[in-house]
Amino acid sequence: MSKFYSFILVAVCLLSFTFSSGVAHAAAPETRTITVDGRASFHVVPDKAIINIGVESTGKNAVNVSTENAVKTKAIINAFLAQGIKAEQIKTASYNFYPLYNDKNIVNGYRAENNITVSVNDVNMVGKIIDTAIAKGASDISGIHYTLHNENKYKDRALREAVREAEQQAKVIATTLNKKVVNVVSVQAGNVYVENYRPENTLFRATAATTTPVKVRDVKVSAQVNVVFEMN
Repeated sequence: MSKFYSFILVAVCLLSFTFSSGVAHAAAPETRTITVDGRASFHVVPDKAIINIGVESTGKNAVNVSTENAVKTKAIINAFLAQGIKAEQIKTASYNFYPLYNDKNIVNGYRAENNITVSVNDVNMVGKIIDTAIAKGASDISGIHYTLHNENKYKDRALREAVREAEQQAKVIATTLNKKVVNVVSVQAGNVYVENYRPENTLFRATAATTTPVKVRDVKVSAQVNVVFEMN
């Protein structure tokens, strides 16, 4: 008899637990959410420029070609140092040395190519740098890259503005529905980038006779976030 009552007691307990769990589950409030994309963008005057400079030498003798290229490159670097540009602002981007062949596939010469980059925090120096490089033997200026010295500072600003824009959208939607934004469920950051400016047609050949005019344009900073808000 005691075993029978024990079985009944266990069954009642299990039934009570199942019922109470079901009631609790059914009573869980539904979360109402709003999903919005926040975007922000603005323009900033660049405070950094990177100039790509090429030095080419060709000739019949490999040693002479290599030596000539090294002399020209060193002259350009020394001229930059004399202008106050620091050694760490001048980098070797690439160096190539290879034979030249005639139509009979026989070596008839050699070419050396030394490409260096110069980074300056004064964008007004770009024209002078181009003129100096060409005067000292540079073969071409293959690109100018305007950017920001402290990109993270402006990326952070763009993110903050994108989040505020998302929050404003959510508040407008909630208010229209006679609701209020009460919490943030999730946030996902999208693209945060600096759209650096590269002037078109920036291939300057070694024929410049006057100071090279170079126009500077603002760079664009953008950010995007996806935010899920909870409303009451």
